[in-house]
Amino acid sequence: MWTKRRSVIFIAALILAGQTSGGMADEPNADLRQLGVKLTLRADRTECHQGEFVELQGQIANVGTSDLKLPAVDFARQYAFVRLHVAKPDGEVFVYDPYANHPLRSSLTAISARSFTTKLTTRATHDLFQKSLRLTDGLTRWTSREHPNGPLPLRATGEYRIWFEYVVPFVAGSPQEAWSGKATSNMVRLIVTQFQPNEHRAAPTAEQTQAIEKLEGSASTAIDGRDLLQQAMMRAENEQLASHLVDLCLQDDRRAMDFIVMIANRACNPDPEDAMNGALQLGIDGPYLKTAAMAAIGAFENPPRDPNHLRVFRSMYGVNIAIAYLRFRPEDTASRDRLVKLAKQSARLPPAMTLGSHKDVGNQKQEMPLSAAAAWQVLLELEVLHPGMSVDDAIEILGQPSSRSDEGLTWYVSTPRHVNSGLGAEIKEGKIARFRRYSG
Repeated sequence: MWTKRRSVIFIAALILAGQTSGGMADEPNADLRQLGVKLTLRADRTECHQGEFVELQGQIANVGTSDLKLPAVDFARQYAFVRLHVAKPDGEVFVYDPYANHPLRSSLTAISARSFTTKLTTRATHDLFQKSLRLTDGLTRWTSREHPNGPLPLRATGEYRIWFEYVVPFVAGSPQEAWSGKATSNMVRLIVTQFQPNEHRAAPTAEQTQAIEKLEGSASTAIDGRDLLQQAMMRAENEQLASHLVDLCLQDDRRAMDFIVMIANRACNPDPEDAMNGALQLGIDGPYLKTAAMAAIGAFENPPRDPNHLRVFRSMYGVNIAIAYLRFRPEDTASRDRLVKLAKQSARLPPAMTLGSHKDVGNQKQEMPLSAAAAWQVLLELEVLHPGMSVDDAIEILGQPSSRSDEGLTWYVSTPRHVNSGLGAEIKEGKIARFRRYSG
C-alpha cells in the first residue's frame, strides 16, 4: 500500500540476512531512504532450548529527511498496528492477535485523525513492542490459516522464523506528517534444540552461589542477587542450581519463598493471555522437578506438625510444580492418583462464611488439603474435569453448584472477602461444553 502525502511517501524494505526483498540492493536507494521508515526486530537469543524464553523487541526508525507522526498507543494497545509473525519449521505461519474475541476489540484497534501524536524525528527510533515468548506449546492468541483458533506450538525442535509488520491505515484529515502504509521488519531465525543431560553445569557457578548467600544474609525484603538467580533458573543448563534451591526449600531456608517462586517459574507459568482460564505453560523439565513435586504432594498429604515446615510447598507454587511434573510425566500414574485424590477431597464448596470479625474470617481453619480453587486447577489441568463430560459426573466430583440453569452451572466460594473464587461450566446438549475459572 502506498499513500501519497504532501510531505511523506511511504517506503519500506524487507531485509533478510543482509539482503532486501524484491531484488533491491543491500541498502535502500538513497533517494528512497530520504522518505522512508525502517523496522527492526531484535531477539536476545537466536538459539534456545525447549522451555526457555526468548525476548523480542520491535522498533521503527525514521530514515528519511522529514519528521513523521505515528499513532499513539499505550501498553494495552501496543499491537493495534503491529502484526507479529512466527513461521514454524514445517512452514505454517502464525500471527499474533491479542485482541481476538476481546469485547473491546474495536476500541483497542481504533484510529482517528487525532491519533497521530507520537513524533518521530529524522534518524530517531521508537519502540513499538516488547514480547516474551516461552518455547513451549499451547500459546494462545495466535492464529494460522490451518489453525484459525491456534494455539501456537513452539516446543518442537527446528528453525523458526520471526518477523513483524507495522500497518497504519490512511485517515482523512490527519496531520500532514502522519505516516500510513505497511512496513515489514527484518527476519529473525530462532533455533530450538532439545537439551541434553551432558550439557548441565556440574554445580552452581560462583556468581550464583554468591547471589544465594547475599539473599540468605540480607533482610527478608532485600532483593540483591534475586534477579540474577531468576534469570539463571530460566536456562536449562542450570539444573544443579535448581536442585540446590529445592534442597534449600526442603531445609526451610529463610529465603525459601523466593526460591520456590523461581522453581515454579522454571517449571511452568500461567498463560499470560488467558490467565486462570488458560492451561499452565510448561517450562523446563529435569530431576529437580520430580524432587520438588514429590515434596509438594507429600506435604499436602501429611502436613507437618510445625506449620512452618515445608510451608512453601503447601502453596499454589507447590500445586503448580506438581501439575507441571505430572504433565511432563503422564506415565507416573501413582503420583497422579495421589494428587487427584487430594484434589477430589478438596473440590467441593466449603461451608459459606458469615460476616464476622476480620480476625475470625482470616483465621478460618482450612480442613481440606487444598483450597477449592487449587483443587479445581488440578482437576482441570489433569483433565479429570473436561469438556464432554456429563453434568452428573461433574456434580459428583464438585458437589452441588451454587446456581444452576439449562445453560450452565456455577460453583462459588462464598466468604465476606472482596474477591472469591468461582468455577463456571457451560452446558450444551446435556454435556459440559467448557469450564471457566474466575474471581469475583
